Amino acid sequence: MLNVKLIVTTLCLLLLVCDSVVESRKKKGNKPPCSTRKSFGSASYKFFGVRTLYKYARKKLPTTSNRSPENCHPVHIYLIARHGARLPHKGTRREQLRLQTFLRTLNSTGNAKLCSADMEALRNWVPWVGENVDKNQTEYGDNEIRGIAKRFLKLLPELFPTPSAPFDFRFRSSDYQRTIATMRVFAKEIFKKGRPRNSDIERTLQEANLQVVPLFDDTYLRFNLICQKYLKTVMRNSSRYAEYKNMLSGPLVDRIIRSVAFRLGVPKTSITPKFLYTIYLDGCSLQQWNDAENGPWCFPFSKKDLKALDYLTDVKEYWHRRHANRITREMSCDLAKDIMGSLNDAAESDRRGDDFPKGTFRFAHVTAVLSTAANFGLYQEDDLPVTEENYRSLMRNRKFSMARLSPSAGNLAFVLYKCGEEYKVQTFLNEGLTSIPGCSESDGKLCPLGYVLDHYRDFVPGSESECNYDEICQV
Repeated sequence: MLNVKLIVTTLCLLLLVCDSVVESRKKKGNKPPCSTRKSFGSASYKFFGVRTLYKYARKKLPTTSNRSPENCHPVHIYLIARHGARLPHKGTRREQLRLQTFLRTLNSTGNAKLCSADMEALRNWVPWVGENVDKNQTEYGDNEIRGIAKRFLKLLPELFPTPSAPFDFRFRSSDYQRTIATMRVFAKEIFKKGRPRNSDIERTLQEANLQVVPLFDDTYLRFNLICQKYLKTVMRNSSRYAEYKNMLSGPLVDRIIRSVAFRLGVPKTSITPKFLYTIYLDGCSLQQWNDAENGPWCFPFSKKDLKALDYLTDVKEYWHRRHANRITREMSCDLAKDIMGSLNDAAESDRRGDDFPKGTFRFAHVTAVLSTAANFGLYQEDDLPVTEENYRSLMRNRKFSMARLSPSAGNLAFVLYKCGEEYKVQTFLNEGLTSIPGCSESDGKLCPLGYVLDHYRDFVPGSESECNYDEICQV
């Protein structure tokens, strides 16, 4: 009798243990969406169009002990860089106040699926954009620029003597706080090398003549603001956002709305497509761009959602930046001529043994970097247009990705080398070695200067086919 009781008790205990294991497995399989999981929030996906932090998009400069190509030494560097991460415009505060009002409806269905920690973080969120912000560069943005300067100084030590003299370089920026700040941070990094900590860097910057180009006359760095053909045919074109609006109101975004509403516990009807984009743009992507952290407004988005919204951002940008709009790339004519003129003059001065600046540095915006890279043919576009219809085909490995082409602090650099008796050129896009189109003689992506001057003859000052900004932009 005792044996029977013992057997029954043992079986009951085993059943309880099995039930407990099954229940535990069920719970593990049904964990609520949470930012601590790798598939949710900006920790799961780092690319946010032009608001992508530079560290996630940059390539790696050569890091060997002999950083210059074999039997070569650098003569000149020309670099055009976008400003680093910045604060938003003044109107963003109004959008963040809308987000704050929306928070009052959290879990109004009583069935929110987001984990409690993330829901609490959202409830405690407050608008952080002040009334007086005006797109100024942040401290994080300063550090992005500082890092670029340090890496090029390390790559090309021959061009940056210790200490460097103010007249060794040429600097120019557009007339905005963020680009002027970028120029100053970059220049400081150069001039502090080899100088005592208590040295007067500000005086050195004054002697270096950091130039700022007035906006109304800036055909070099802010050419898109005064190019009438571009303004009329592209920016004021009524069909400019047609594909973006089509995708915004389409089934893909509708699926994201349904998922986000479900996780937040709000009616689907309370999130319009436009408001979803506000959550993404002014809540999620803006905070990670400024704080470099996974902010609470990113929590309701899965990795799949964020990838789709990054693609949506590219759709919005594509139709006024695509190669098919010739004016979009051709309007960088004067900046392209500045590049080719600098490389050619540097080589000619070196041949004669004359002094010439070791570096030319320009600081501007997304359009300046991207238009110039396109004008030089340094990046290609996809065979298919960036549309909702082509989402599945292009989503994984598309060439037109604003996050990768022009993140904050995106840059384009040309380095002139002397290799024996010949001059050669290397190009870098976001610090990644990039081939010059058609240069079959390139060795380690070094291209003979003669080929470069011939291939880009339209950009060589004084050539028969020299491009003319006024003619290009004439309506």
